Amino acid sequence: MIYRPEEPLRLWDTWLFRAPDGLFHLFHIERSPERANSYIAHVTSSDLLTWERHAPIYPQGEPGQWDDGNILTGMVFALGEGYAMTHGISQGPHQRNTIMFSDDLYTWRKSGWGPIFQAGPPYNTDPARNFGHVDWRDVFIIPRGEEYEAILCASLPTDEPGTGACIARLRSRDLRDWELLPPLAAPGRYYHMEVPEYFELGGKHYLLFTTGSHTGTQIDLPSRRQSEGTYYLVADQYEGPYELLTEDNLLIGAGEGRFDNYVARVINLEQEWLVYGHMCGPRPTWAAPKVLRQEPSGELWPAYWAGLKGLETGELRSGLTMPEAQKEIRTYGEWQPKAEALTIALQSAGSAFLLPEEAPNLHLSCDIELSRPGRAGVGIRFDGERGIGVLLDARHGELTWGELRPAAGFNLLRRDTVKAPVDVGRRYHVRLLARWEFMDVYLDDRLMFSAVVDGLPPSGRTLLLAEAVEARFGAFRLAELRD
Repeated sequence: MIYRPEEPLRLWDTWLFRAPDGLFHLFHIERSPERANSYIAHVTSSDLLTWERHAPIYPQGEPGQWDDGNILTGMVFALGEGYAMTHGISQGPHQRNTIMFSDDLYTWRKSGWGPIFQAGPPYNTDPARNFGHVDWRDVFIIPRGEEYEAILCASLPTDEPGTGACIARLRSRDLRDWELLPPLAAPGRYYHMEVPEYFELGGKHYLLFTTGSHTGTQIDLPSRRQSEGTYYLVADQYEGPYELLTEDNLLIGAGEGRFDNYVARVINLEQEWLVYGHMCGPRPTWAAPKVLRQEPSGELWPAYWAGLKGLETGELRSGLTMPEAQKEIRTYGEWQPKAEALTIALQSAGSAFLLPEEAPNLHLSCDIELSRPGRAGVGIRFDGERGIGVLLDARHGELTWGELRPAAGFNLLRRDTVKAPVDVGRRYHVRLLARWEFMDVYLDDRLMFSAVVDGLPPSGRTLLLAEAVEARFGAFRLAELRD
């Protein structure tokens, strides 16, 4: 929801690099109507919010050459006084990888080495043993002293049920000739382990990888069913073993088989780490960055990044009053003002409090406290017939978002649900950012949903929602975001 190219181009597969002068360089594969994955786009930013577009990079070869194919994910790293970029090429069932060089991050030249990081034992090279193709892509380089290591999405040959999905490991002294090593991780429970990435944080070593339930390997977590997105494994040393620290190892993604977010990556800004990636949907976007948080146990989670306030163009509301607009819709219960907040008590059914402000792109924050089990939350973009709702459910211990429709009160047709302890008597801070056809939802500034809301109203009013509950709403703020 931060950056996307103009129509009819499509953004996909992003990688971010911060230059020594502090400028952020974002590279991404761009799809055009003439040819999918046809070139690498390049934009820069000083604040991760406003972007300047530069000349694209065309690494594809002439027809019939080894590099005449769809471009696959890459990454950039510093190399002496210059820079290097890996990227992949897909031709039929085979995936090859190579490298380019640059002195300034703007002009890139091919290495002339042809395909490198070649596949071989112990890794699978037979398309017939891997659903008609060979996984060998998404190279990530790790400088280690005078050597380099590379990890990438691969698979092991197996006649057992399963895919053999793994993260391959290679080693080189010159970036051209690579020694194949045993896999860095092969947990045996995923369809594939795409776009692997390694980093060290707080004495722990992490591997990120992307996969999902849409491939026929359903991933059910304690908090989400049919999850999709980017997951992580943890080790006490680089060589591993990499294991699950928690069964809930989804860093950013979605449930219910939704393809809202897929690839997430990290960047170290010295004072903090950020998680970034792209959101999917009919017209993908570079997602809003999140702060990477680490628990003492080593567990990771993405949090709200304060830099997003730079998207605001003005405050629409601060605090709650009793506008006449609430009478425009028929709901149950009486909303009562109390100490700069609104309260409501309902034995059954639901109620909504309609606020007069209307904005397509907004930043909403609100405190919600439930005094007995039930559901309470907020709605946005209500056009009189439909809207988008987010509800805390203390009865079932979950947070839900979905399509909001007026009925006897309001009904929420759920799109995604995450299990979360919603306790009676505790005050929760809900934060919601909606821009274009995308939405991020935070609970106590922890990311809960990063969702594509395409097909739902693009603009409308804001609501407070309650169902069979006694609830208090306070610290309400609504700001408009730039388009």
